[in-house]
Amino acid sequence: MDKPAPSSPPTQWYSTFTVGYSDSEDRVWIRLSSAEGDVRMWITRRFMALILQKSYGLLSGGLPPDQAAAQHEQCVADLRANGSGVPSPEFDPGLQNKNLGLVATVHLNCQAGVMSWVFESAADSVGFRCDIVSAHQVLEALFMRQQQSGWAIAAPWISTTTNDSGNAATGAPAPASAGAAGQA
Repeated sequence: MDKPAPSSPPTQWYSTFTVGYSDSEDRVWIRLSSAEGDVRMWITRRFMALILQKSYGLLSGGLPPDQAAAQHEQCVADLRANGSGVPSPEFDPGLQNKNLGLVATVHLNCQAGVMSWVFESAADSVGFRCDIVSAHQVLEALFMRQQQSGWAIAAPWISTTTNDSGNAATGAPAPASAGAAGQA
C-alpha cells in the first residue's frame, strides 16, 4: 500500500483536527480547521483501519514493538487522563467551510519529527500536519471515536495473539511496515 506522495500539494494545510461519528451514515467524519475556515470529510471503516495501522507504522519508525507501544502510551497519557479527545473548535459560519466528501486516498508522511496526512477526494486535496506527540494523540482520538461507534478496529499498538491453550492474550504490537510515505 506504500505509494508516492500526491502528485500535487494540498490546496490548504489545516492546523486543528476534530473527529466525530455519524450514526445515520455509519461513517467517521473529520473536520480540519484553520483561521481561514473548516473542511469536513467522511472516512469509511476500512479507511479508518488503514489510517490507524499505517500512521502508527510510520510513527513507530522501526522501534521494537514494546518500545513503540511505550512511546505511544507516553504520548497519549495526558489525553487519557483528561478523558477527552482532540480539542474541538467551535463551528464558525462566517468562515470558509467546505465539504470534501468521501475520502478516496490518504497520503502519509513522517519526517523530521512531523507527521502529515493529505486527504484526497474527487473534490479537493487538503492536509494536516503536527509534531509526533500530537500525531499519537490524533491516532488515539481516531481510535477512541471508532471504538465508541462500535466498529471494533484493533489498536495497532496492541496485538492479540493466541496462547498455547487457545485463549487470546494481549501483547506488544506487531510491527507495521513503515516507509517515508504511505497510503491508507
